[in-house]
Amino acid sequence: MPESQETYTYRAGRKVLLTKATDQFVVRALPDAVEDRLGIADAERVSSASSRVTTRAPDLEPLMSVSKNSAPGLNVPDNNPAGVRDAINLTDVASVSSVKVKVDITHTFIGDLRVTLIAPSGSAVVLHDRNGGNAHNLQRTFDLSSTPALSALAGQPVQGNWTLLVQDLAAVDTGRLNSWEIEIQAGALSTIELQESPGTSIPDNNPAGIERALTTAESGTVKGVTVSVDITHTFIGDLLVRLVSPAGAEVTLHNRSGAGADNLIQTYTPPSLPALASLTGQQIQGAWKLKVADLEAQDIGKLNRWGLKIAREG
Repeated sequence: MPESQETYTYRAGRKVLLTKATDQFVVRALPDAVEDRLGIADAERVSSASSRVTTRAPDLEPLMSVSKNSAPGLNVPDNNPAGVRDAINLTDVASVSSVKVKVDITHTFIGDLRVTLIAPSGSAVVLHDRNGGNAHNLQRTFDLSSTPALSALAGQPVQGNWTLLVQDLAAVDTGRLNSWEIEIQAGALSTIELQESPGTSIPDNNPAGIERALTTAESGTVKGVTVSVDITHTFIGDLLVRLVSPAGAEVTLHNRSGAGADNLIQTYTPPSLPALASLTGQQIQGAWKLKVADLEAQDIGKLNRWGLKIAREG
């Protein structure tokens, strides 16, 4: 069998190498969907939600999308900027390539309406802004061609609550948000963000200190790592803070500098801490550990929170 033929799986639009065995692919769709959307009739079901097919990678693009709908049936309050909101939660760990939104709103004067899509990040895109005059009902699909402002969401995380805000900004006419749907073409996350807020006390004058871990199932290799720490302490010159990669590589972030200054609230980047560059090329998947030790008596502190931003190669 040719060595160039490989087995991959597609997870939220990301191609993941499995083995150098065949040119088969595992996709997140059942055989009927594979046949309907790709015209491939010999897909083999391998789980409750996936199938194995033999095809070229570009043929799988139609399956790399995330979509979900909601039918809240919510009345839109008349002449009230608070409007009405409905959220759709998406769980796919991926980044946005493009967004399409379909809305079905009953209203007797759509020129009263402003409709806004709000991403999990808080970024907002106005889809409809009081145009259409006295036309009835807003039943429309918004995509990049009709609403170029949606391009601002490219690269943002898919995962989280996507919110539709519908406002009626003039009196008399009323309406109702019947349903809406969001469809996202998804790609691999270019940046993986991990964080926690443990509030863990750091034992005084104890080299063992504390160890916390942030774990990710994301594959790929590291392009760059940024580390943020928030440590309350009354003498940061006592502290030794280290980051350990899943492969066991250790980078010292803080080594007893700062003398009697209070609190270590710092973000470490490759430009500010060149030692972080040693993590480039390592595997992302696994447990990333933060070790914090207090190496002198008397002053005490705690790890409030810490986080990682891991840029993926490619």
